[in-house]
Amino acid sequence: MQRYILPSWYASSPGHWQRLWLGHHPSAVVVEQDDWANPDRDRWVQRLDAALDGVDGAMLIAHSLGVILVAHYASLRPAAPIRAALLVAPGDADLHAPTNPPIASFAPVPRARSRRMPRSPSTASRSRTAPTTTGRGLCSTT
Repeated sequence: MQRYILPSWYASSPGHWQRLWLGHHPSAVVVEQDDWANPDRDRWVQRLDAALDGVDGAMLIAHSLGVILVAHYASLRPAAPIRAALLVAPGDADLHAPTNPPIASFAPVPRARSRRMPRSPSTASRSRTAPTTTGRGLCSTT
């Protein structure tokens, strides 16, 4: 199963855990965005679509706004080849979009699990120190 790393807003710096993950899993693919400073949900979904095109099974490793990308992608693409997900420190676009206009396109965050989407093993991890994560409203997929 191919691993795809989905960084957050402003990407992940070289010392970030997602970039360090690549050292242990060199076959993992970072889904790079054209403009990390000005995230656009539709463009980010298109980029993830392109990365997963023709893939039989994918494990998504997402952080903060990347987790919200996974929620949107799963709601828009119920037949996506997502087989597992590691969702770390989900950002709260609903709460923060009014004061951070660049992330407004990610609100509202889909909260209902699609009945058409297959169940995938998933783990969500919440941060106690990241100020933009709340973990509120996440739905379980397992």
